[in-house]
Order: sequence, then C-alpha cells, then structure tokens
Amino acid sequence: MLIYFRKSLLGILFVLFTWNPSTVFAQIADIPDFQLSGCNSNWPSFLKTTWEDNCGGQGEIASDSGVYDGNSEDGCIEYRLYTFAHKDDCGDFFKTTTRVAREIDLIDPEISDLEDFKLEGCNAEWPPYLITKWSDNCSDGGEIQSDGGGEISTTEDGCYQSRVYTFTVTDDCGNSATEATTVSREYDETDPVITVVEDFKL
Repeated sequence: MLIYFRKSLLGILFVLFTWNPSTVFAQIADIPDFQLSGCNSNWPSFLKTTWEDNCGGQGEIASDSGVYDGNSEDGCIEYRLYTFAHKDDCGDFFKTTTRVAREIDLIDPEISDLEDFKLEGCNAEWPPYLITKWSDNCSDGGEIQSDGGGEISTTEDGCYQSRVYTFTVTDDCGNSATEATTVSREYDETDPVITVVEDFKL
C-alpha cells in the first residue's frame, strides 16, 4: 500500500509540474459583435483590444484586417470577421473573433411612373401636388408626393397650358431617384369676338 501511495503521489506531482496553467487562464478581452453606424460605411482597417494571462503577461493586441463573412438574405447587411491571435511567452496560442456588420445599399429606389395627363374641362385648377408610390431594395417605400409643379408653359395659340410635377425620393442610404409627370389643361380666358354688322335699311 505504501509503494502504491508513493507512485500516486509522484504522478500527481508530475502532473502539477508539467501542466501549464497559462493555457487555461490566458485570454483576449472580448469585443462583442457590432454594426457600424451609417450606411455603406468604410470597414475599419483593424480592431484593438487587450490580452492577459495568469503569468503576468498583458498588453494591447490588434486584429487582422478582416475577411468577408457573408450577407443577410435581403443583401442589405454585409458582415466581416476580424480575428485576434496571440502567442504568450510560454508558447501558448489563443485567438478570438469579432463579427462586424454594416448596412449596404448602392441601388437607387424606384418611383412608380405616373403618366402624363390632361385635366378635365377648361381653365381647371392646377392640383397642388400629385401622388404616386416608390419602392426600394432595402427601405420600406410607400407613398410619395410631388412638388407643386414647375413653371407654366403655354402653346403658341394660347389655348393649352402645361406644367411639370417632379417626384424625388432618397432612401435610407442616400440613393436618390427622380420622376416627372406633365399635366396639361385647356386654357382660354379671352372673350369671343363678334364681327360687327353695321346697321342697314332694307
């Protein structure tokens, strides 16, 4: 029994003196995954954090420059994976990663075309604005109002007028689109002229 106990004790001592605790306690301060502010933002060239281990080693560490890590299903969010890697004085290697996201949209929104049209009647009041719809690959879209109409143009005979109403929309990433609709009307505010027939005697 005494011989067995001595062998067991020697085994424990061997494990204690050969086990390197820095493998367990060495760590890199975690940077949680995050999304860049704004849209189409430039990727950071690298990230920074700190590392330390139980043997007293510590310091600042920079990540790599990141690698592409996919897109969301709608293609509006792009991901990049940054890796921190470090080898301490005892030769232990450890690493961690941070996933960075950014909103990406380089596609202009679309405005539903509103065809040119003529107002009913004569000297009809100009509409204060027009309404149509717009859509976008990454933004919600919806209804959109035009401006109040441009300058009034009149035909040479003065009988018809037209003006252009312009729709402009900008999505959440700063991509813009413009559409225009021409509205016309029959115009006449001049009294008719009756040719005078002079008085005469039968």
